[in-house]
Amino acid sequence: MRTIIALACASFIAGAATIQVAPNILVSRESGLPKVELTVAANPKNAKNLIGTGIAATPFTEGCTVYTSFDGGYSWKPVVPPGLPETGSGDPQVLFTDDGTAYFSALGLIREETGRQRFVDFLFRSRDGGLTWDKIATFGAGTGPDHDMLVADSAGRVFISLVYQQGGESNIGVYRLEPGGSAVTGPVRVATGAGAAVFTWNPVVFSDGSLFVPFQVFSGPVTKSPVREIFAAASRDGGATFSAAKKIGSQRLDPHNPVNPYGNVAFAVDTRSVSFRNRLYMLWNDASGAGGYRLRLAISTDMGLTWSAAHDIDARVAPRQNAFRPAIAVNRAGVVGISWLDTRDSATGRTYREYFTASLDGGETFLPPVVVSSAESSLDAVANYAVHPTIDSPRAASDGNIEFSFMSTLGRFPDGGDYMGLTEDGIGTFHPFWVDTRTGSDQVWTAAVRVESRSGPATSQPIEDDPARQLRPLFDPASYDPETGTENIPIRLQNSSDVPVCAPLRVTLHDPETAPHPTPRVLNADNHREWDGASFDYTPAFRDLSCLAPGEITEAIIWRVRPLASEATFVTMRVSITHDSPKQ
Repeated sequence: MRTIIALACASFIAGAATIQVAPNILVSRESGLPKVELTVAANPKNAKNLIGTGIAATPFTEGCTVYTSFDGGYSWKPVVPPGLPETGSGDPQVLFTDDGTAYFSALGLIREETGRQRFVDFLFRSRDGGLTWDKIATFGAGTGPDHDMLVADSAGRVFISLVYQQGGESNIGVYRLEPGGSAVTGPVRVATGAGAAVFTWNPVVFSDGSLFVPFQVFSGPVTKSPVREIFAAASRDGGATFSAAKKIGSQRLDPHNPVNPYGNVAFAVDTRSVSFRNRLYMLWNDASGAGGYRLRLAISTDMGLTWSAAHDIDARVAPRQNAFRPAIAVNRAGVVGISWLDTRDSATGRTYREYFTASLDGGETFLPPVVVSSAESSLDAVANYAVHPTIDSPRAASDGNIEFSFMSTLGRFPDGGDYMGLTEDGIGTFHPFWVDTRTGSDQVWTAAVRVESRSGPATSQPIEDDPARQLRPLFDPASYDPETGTENIPIRLQNSSDVPVCAPLRVTLHDPETAPHPTPRVLNADNHREWDGASFDYTPAFRDLSCLAPGEITEAIIWRVRPLASEATFVTMRVSITHDSPKQ
């Protein structure tokens, strides 16, 4: 049949702003083992090229994986950069410089010629968008390092801030890589803890090249020292020298918090918009109020010298809600995007969803938060209790023993690691990167999030086409329940054409066989058919999208199927896709 596909997307009230969430995408398809501690970056030369990273549990240890996408985050290729130590790696970071060169760093253990083992930082570079990587540097002063963070200036100079121990002191240092070079210099010591512990947070670079390096100081465990001061130092000469560190804020932690006693601090700077150029944002979760963690924001309009009073991102929350692992980014229009994990929808306080909000007025006010994740996640997913071996000593000691230990994801990373990811792609779209357990373990998920502000309705001209040739099925990992004999098969649809395909959309299963024969049973079709004629409404799988642009993918709809008793039976089904409006 001929079908009219309307290309008009949602209309907007003049002057109104909306947050539109595209379907969720599973990034880490390579294994069901847990992934934690995520970051993501977008190529300023190619908005469809994204790279992300995380720590992935393996059968033998924990190591870092890089994920790269060339279609705006709809499909991802996992890459393990060659040269990472077999004994494991952690604290992964990714970065693009303005010329489109990608960088990846991670910490790992090496053995020196003297036989002494120590942790170092590995730095890799990619010139093809993250498909292949070259190790260009191995570095690390004193003992440590820890919690490396990457940033680059407009000239392509890369800075790595981290914690290192030297002379009995905990220090904040910055290493530097010149554009195109392979010799890392440093560390330039930014500050010392003077007997206290220090911890890095992400550095930022202003439009004039000034480098801003934030960090935190704490004098003991969170049970004894719940308030942690936030400091920063600045460099005006490309990281050669730094100003004296200055206190810029404080964060109160909750040692009895059921999610995690520890918090986050994240920074972002607007380097491109006209109205808010060089406005600096400091975001953190705080336990100063009654109940759980709340997100708070402070703003600096003078490059970090002075700060506004802190204010809540969303004051309309329940007393025991926890907002945790926040991330912040600013797009080219000056829109501030914030993503985080949130327990507000949880009946137990141990489940969460990814949330997002945005500000169009430089962080003064925020739009109502929206749910990004289309499924609930659990901090107590069964796979998070499984223990994984970690090699502490890759070679036998003098007594012939090899040291290794076991740890679970829940014990080591109770809420997904020290950070989650958020980036913007240069054309205004935000891409959160979060840990999600809907498949049974901590996995990497993402979704495109757009903040729209328009006047008047969108207009378009209908196109005639056959939607059956527009869409192809994609499959997320299936699961089988032996108690019920049921297979849960998540099925997505991807627009493989060069024109948009719009909702409403229905998928119907047809059996090509005419003679009676044994068939599986579909248990959850919208029309209650169990095989031939079983139908699913895919309109909700569009999320906030009215149309799927070329290459875009729907959410997964789970088909619950009871297979045939004989595993050797091969079943063929034919699926038709129509734009018939679903019956109410």
